[in-house]
Amino acid sequence: MSVIVAYKERDKIIVACDDRETVKNLYKDSYSRKAKAFVYYGKKEFIIGCAGNVAIADILAPKIGQLSRIDETTLYDVILDFQDKYRNTPFIDSDDCLDGQLIVACNDRAYLISSNLVIIEITDYDAIGSGTEPALAVLTATRHLDLKPITRVYLAVKTAGELINTVSENVYITDTKELRFSKRTL
Repeated sequence: MSVIVAYKERDKIIVACDDRETVKNLYKDSYSRKAKAFVYYGKKEFIIGCAGNVAIADILAPKIGQLSRIDETTLYDVILDFQDKYRNTPFIDSDDCLDGQLIVACNDRAYLISSNLVIIEITDYDAIGSGTEPALAVLTATRHLDLKPITRVYLAVKTAGELINTVSENVYITDTKELRFSKRTL
């Protein structure tokens, strides 16, 4: 598993993630294009992250990239099409649920797509993956401190890595203006 954090800051979305890949209970720390969060360049440039079966993001990214606008309605249409095509495969289980959760961020908007296909606009911050609880706890606890948003998301992912063995302490951050993940430290 992993942790992916999205944080809304005025005119952009900051996205942070770790680099731990989990395959059949084996852990590997290596950030790559096939990693859980990446920038996609299509008609729209956006960030997509997946906690769970990351192949879902690889399949959905080109479809989302062809949208003229990214919002709850257009994402829902893409997800329903995906569900119809991949029903009863490793991507969609017998209950019609995704094998994972997604975060999609474009310009100043971000959306969480839950495993049961609920799409929620992120209006402040949110997280997905096995490190969700400690990441959200850090973001909530630092809400009233005089910390920059990038510091808060860094601490959220770093803390999740310290507390959850399926999350790495390596932190990669980008935003919807920069659109390039880089490893960060404080």
